[in-house]
Amino acid sequence: MNKELLRDFIWHRAIEIPGFDPNNVRLDYAGAIIHWDEFEKEGAYGWVISPILPISKGGNYGLMSLIPWHHKNAKAKNEDYPYYRTVLSSKEGVNVEQCQEWCLMQKL
Repeated sequence: MNKELLRDFIWHRAIEIPGFDPNNVRLDYAGAIIHWDEFEKEGAYGWVISPILPISKGGNYGLMSLIPWHHKNAKAKNEDYPYYRTVLSSKEGVNVEQCQEWCLMQKL
């Protein structure tokens, strides 16, 4: 699968936001707003594709293992599993700093 097809496939795993165009704006699993055109950028709405289970812990880059993350949440999650932290969420259509702790198996 080429990079554009992978990007499109993973984008549809992000959460739609009522009132926003789902082709351009969605949420990552921590509630941070990401923009389609900010893929692999470190801007306010930049996002990356990351494996659910870190590679260092036996994860892989198979399609079923990948999810979209705001780049700041991906960095905060790092290699942690199944418990991890995120640092960004959103409120009223704007990203806000918010530390949250998760247990991956509960979230999914």
